[in-house]
Amino acid sequence: MNPSHIKAPKNFEKMTGEEIKHLAGRFMGYMKPFLSQFILGCVCAVFYGASAAVQPFFIKYLMDDVLKKGNYEPLKWLLILILVSTILKGIFMYAQGFLLSYAGQSAVRHIRDEVNAHLQALPISFFEKWQAGQIMYRVITDIHQMTDTFTQAVIVLIADFFVFLFSVGAMIWIDWRLTLVAFLASPMIAFIMHYFGNLIQKFVSRMQNRVSDLNSLMQENINGIKVIKAFGAEEYEEKRFAEINERSFAAIMKSIQFKLTQTPLVEFFGTIGVIVIIAFGVYLVNMKPSFTAGSFLSFVAFMLMATSPINRFSNTYADLRKGFVSAARVFELLDIPIEAKDSGNARELEGVKGEVIFEDSKFSYDGKTPILKGITFTANPGETVAVVGPNGAGKTTLVNLIPRFYDLTGGKIFIDKNEIRDIKIKSLRSHIGVVLQDTVLFSGTIRDNIAYGNPDIPLEKVKEAAVIANAHDFIEKLPEGYDTTVGEKGVGLSGGQKQRISIARTVLRHPEILILDEATSSLDQESEALVQDALEKLMKGRTTFVIAHKLSTIRGADRILVLNAGRVEEVGKHEELMKKDGLYRKLYEAQKMIEETEEIEQNTEGE
Repeated sequence: MNPSHIKAPKNFEKMTGEEIKHLAGRFMGYMKPFLSQFILGCVCAVFYGASAAVQPFFIKYLMDDVLKKGNYEPLKWLLILILVSTILKGIFMYAQGFLLSYAGQSAVRHIRDEVNAHLQALPISFFEKWQAGQIMYRVITDIHQMTDTFTQAVIVLIADFFVFLFSVGAMIWIDWRLTLVAFLASPMIAFIMHYFGNLIQKFVSRMQNRVSDLNSLMQENINGIKVIKAFGAEEYEEKRFAEINERSFAAIMKSIQFKLTQTPLVEFFGTIGVIVIIAFGVYLVNMKPSFTAGSFLSFVAFMLMATSPINRFSNTYADLRKGFVSAARVFELLDIPIEAKDSGNARELEGVKGEVIFEDSKFSYDGKTPILKGITFTANPGETVAVVGPNGAGKTTLVNLIPRFYDLTGGKIFIDKNEIRDIKIKSLRSHIGVVLQDTVLFSGTIRDNIAYGNPDIPLEKVKEAAVIANAHDFIEKLPEGYDTTVGEKGVGLSGGQKQRISIARTVLRHPEILILDEATSSLDQESEALVQDALEKLMKGRTTFVIAHKLSTIRGADRILVLNAGRVEEVGKHEELMKKDGLYRKLYEAQKMIEETEEIEQNTEGE
């Protein structure tokens, strides 16, 4: 069974029996490589059940052949058999538990690896729609719940199944009438477990959604703590969190309530069966000489042995329903289509000169609302093209199409006469360097971050890249230099320092095409000057696309594209565009006026 052929159910609160069967089948698809361990574990579970089920027979022989007849000669062998059966039971219990755990945990490990690999392959649009907290809950909590279900719960079920099977077989062998009476309560017990299992599943699904929302909100609060404090919104965020937390608490308590109600009801009907059995058994002992006290006691022992798995199953069944909800949520994540794959005739991009051609390029995020409406222009090798325009004009969208972060919905893009959809994605991106406004640094050392994706590169090369990026001097002054550990999100480094590390990382990549998206915005003047100098060194000889917050920084661009409402409204150098009474001139003069006003205010405050 190919796991990918079975899609996850859409309604987690009301999964049908067929959907649950499919989820179990999908999980078993991941179990295939470990089927030998699973089967061997089941064999050990059979022997465990047999070694456990044989022990109540010793009660019968002790009562009927030793105590009743006063024959103590077999007692020694009987005690030895009890000891041997106990040792065997322990050995088989360990073996089946270890083997089934190994198979189950290995399958879950593969699922976790597949989920992580799948996340890496998902399109950027996915991460723009899903909150990080929702993703993390599924990757960590839901997979953990899956692990508990398909390892611990299943191990208990398999072991208990064989204990139950052998116990019932022995009960029938002792007296089929008593066995029939013992199972009179079974339909009611089955109904209770099914009814409460559905309720538990419903509220577990709600609880998981609520906790996922809590994770997302907590992450938002941590990332935006400066904004929260600056706006004095602590109480507002506390109230938001408390409301979601209250809904989560209510869903959790409902599922606990149903689980706690189910167990005593199952035990109640099971106890009624036991009472009837005892009454009927005493009657048989008194009325039928062939039905001895030893037979009755051993029957009761077998019945209690068979009842224990039923009681445990009433608890395990609730855990199973939880696990299936988690499995459905994990598999739903795996079912999300990955970003566009390489076409069958895709090839490597070699000997790149850096010519980029947009030919009637169109794009829409939802397939309905056009963002780019037929963009046509050519960026020559080594040329710097600045892309400007009002907010929402499509600037970032345009440059994101070059490395295929998104795919065109119309038209074409060429690199050196190669249509980008005919180039292998990994090869395409290896020739493109991206420096973003929001610098991303990863856990590890500064050296690790500069050499990101290429950890074996010599330190000398890392330092050369840092020198070009104007980062070497401040790195050398750090306590451990290039081996200094970077805190989460680069805590401890200034914005300019983080940006220069990012530039060094791009330098080391040696891309022929550069994308600079607001790379110097939100930096102070000193940092901006250092970063701008580093960028100018990086841009030499490379085809560069620049989106700049400050239009004054792109005055030297070879060409400026002025976007408006998804179309190219103007094209030219700074001087050419300023001579026109067009959109660029209006944007430039408006920004210049704002900058002059801010400078006057700063000077006034300084006085």
